[in-house]
Formats: sequence, C-alpha cells, structure tokens
Amino acid sequence: LVATSGDILTGFIQSSDELTLSALTGSIEESGSDLEADLVGASALLSASTGIGALGGIETSLDSLTASLTGAGNLILSETDAITLTSLLTTDGLIDVTAGGSITAMSVIAGGLGQDLSLVATSGDILVGTIFTK
Repeated sequence: LVATSGDILTGFIQSSDELTLSALTGSIEESGSDLEADLVGASALLSASTGIGALGGIETSLDSLTASLTGAGNLILSETDAITLTSLLTTDGLIDVTAGGSITAMSVIAGGLGQDLSLVATSGDILVGTIFTK
C-alpha cells in the first residue's frame, strides 16, 4: 500500500506475505487507540516521511520488521512477542520499541542530533548487531 500524499491510518492489517506500507509525504499511524495488534504477519516493510507510530505507538505481531523515516519524525512500536529488527532507521527522530519477547536488533540507527533509542524486551533477551545514534 502506497500513499503518495497524506498519512496511512491503520486499524487492523494482516498478511501472510510481507506487509508493505509506504507514506511518501506523511506518516503511518494507528487509527484510534487500543492495545490489540494493528499489523500482523511474518514480516513488514514500513516507510514514511514524518513518523511511524509517533502519535501513540503502533502495536504489532510480526516476526521481522524493516522500517525507515526519510524526514523528521519518531518511530514508536509495541510488539506482542519476539521480533527481529532487520533494519530501523530515522533521519531525525527517536526510536522506541517494546517487545513482549526477545528482540534481535540487526541494524537500528536513530539519526539526528540528540535523538534517543530505546529497546525494551519485557521477556527474553536483546541481541544486538548494530545500534547507533547520531
């Protein structure tokens, strides 16, 4: 799903293949507010300009995630269980991921001056490849 202008608001999206969402000039946000998983599948590729879950976090139930922000904005996600963060990248924004299981962080880069990076596994380990804040 590609939005060439504006935001993508998610309610519940499930896919047996890779779930791909791209907001070329906007953000990817949750529509409404709940604690249930909004994005469900084996893997997801998310890209946006101004934020991913920045207004309240997006709940996920994914095995692996690749996500990037091309402009200023935050990336905030809450995973139900274990997840592999294949690649998370912000140009100018914080990264905050909480998981109900282990986190495997292959490449996580929070760009921009003074941006924070937070990975929290409420159950299990955090395995680190590359983590970097600029």
